[in-house]
Amino acid sequence: MKSFYVVNYTTNLIASIICLIIGVIIYTRPDLVVILLTYVLGSLLIFIGLCKIIKYAYLKGKDSSYPLNDIIWALICIIIGLICIFFSEAIEHALRFLIGGLILLSGINRLIKTINYPDKKSKRFIYLILISLLLIAGGIYIIFVSNLIISLLGI
Repeated sequence: MKSFYVVNYTTNLIASIICLIIGVIIYTRPDLVVILLTYVLGSLLIFIGLCKIIKYAYLKGKDSSYPLNDIIWALICIIIGLICIFFSEAIEHALRFLIGGLILLSGINRLIKTINYPDKKSKRFIYLILISLLLIAGGIYIIFVSNLIISLLGI
């Protein structure tokens, strides 16, 4: 017996429009998106920490030998959540430096390997040098241009 797939074009259209709107928002306001995401992440971590504290208090009343692991993890979650909320811009800068630095290091590593390439007169050597220089330039550009990675994600 043949099976038929029913395609719901309305759902696909709505999903495409929502993705387009989200992409435009991410492309035009990447700073707002990063701050919003860090606030949501921080709030979620604080909520998890508070739930663990409530769970610990509830189970501690029933079992006096309940371990302290839950309360320690709860405090760690709350502290990380507060850091995410209060230092959202610093998190964006750290991400930018981390990603740009990784690309920069990759370009430098590739340039060092290319310099040791045995056939320096071939086209491949020139392409390898160009790619490594582009990676170095891209890494430096990402480090110094704010929210470039998030804007590219929106595109």
